[in-house]
Amino acid sequence: AYGSLLPLLVLSTLGAAANSSFYIAWSIASGLGLVASNFGTSMLVEGAATPHRLADLTRGVLARCIVITSLGAILLALAARPILDIYGSRYAAEASPLLGLLAVGTIPSCIVVIAMSLDRIAGRVGRATLTRLALTVLVLVGSWLLAKRVGIVGVAFAWGGANLVVALARLPTIVGVARR
Repeated sequence: AYGSLLPLLVLSTLGAAANSSFYIAWSIASGLGLVASNFGTSMLVEGAATPHRLADLTRGVLARCIVITSLGAILLALAARPILDIYGSRYAAEASPLLGLLAVGTIPSCIVVIAMSLDRIAGRVGRATLTRLALTVLVLVGSWLLAKRVGIVGVAFAWGGANLVVALARLPTIVGVARR
């Protein structure tokens, strides 16, 4: 829900000019976020088909997801300005820090997505739903509060911070499965 609502929140809180800068960076960073989603889906399918391999699958998927997402985040953070220059110098100036922060925020999302996939494999759909709900509330409330104080960069801090908090809360699920 927050993926679709964040641009609307930025628009209603900060206006159309801020939203135009936000939306471009959000769209690019969301592409990197799909890495975690795809790894989580793959693990869900493999884990359901071969539950005896779940510990190995979890360790392998987590390592690959974090490595690929981290490399992508570093690349986006370092190349944010040239990437956004395509849209104009104003976008590059305003949205480069935002894109870097959003990209870094995708790293803890690997843990969140993998934990939710493990929940679904274990039949704990309620826990996965609660995780998604907690993340949505933290992102939207944090974004609303920080956008008013810091601008669009505050939204990136809220999004990355929410992912980090939820990832830390869900890390024991992954550790427990990976040790089996």
